[in-house]
Amino acid sequence: TFTTVVNFLIYNDNEEVFSSQYAFKCWERVGLQNISGVFRRNFLFFNTNHAASEEFRLGPGFALEYGWFRMDGAVAFSTAASVSDPAFLAVNIERNRPFGVVTLAVAASLPYGIGEQGNGDLIQHGPFPDSN
Repeated sequence: TFTTVVNFLIYNDNEEVFSSQYAFKCWERVGLQNISGVFRRNFLFFNTNHAASEEFRLGPGFALEYGWFRMDGAVAFSTAASVSDPAFLAVNIERNRPFGVVTLAVAASLPYGIGEQGNGDLIQHGPFPDSN
C-alpha cells in the first residue's frame, strides 16, 4: 500500500556524481538503465570525464566503463500517511556480455547488514506506518 521514492547518487570512475530518483511499490524488478540513462555504459564512457587509465579492457577496441552508486530512501507514502527516510531492501544483479562473446558473466549482491533505518518496519501492513 506504500509507494517508496529512492534517491540515487551515481559516480563514474573519476568520482563525478550524478543523481536520479525512482518510485516503486513493493517487490519491483527494474533495470538500472530504466531508472536513469546515467547507468548506461555509453553515457559513462562518452559523456563523462572518465579516467582513461582506469578502464577495464576486455580486448582490442572494447573497454568497460564502471562506477558505483548509493541509494537512500526519500519518502514512502500511502493514501493515509507518509514516512520520511524509509527503509528498503535492494539486490543488484549484474549481467555482462561483451561484444562478440557468447559467455554471459553474472554476479549478484544483497547487502544484508549494510545501512540502517531505525524509523519503522521494512514491510508495512496497511496504509498506516508501523513505527516500532
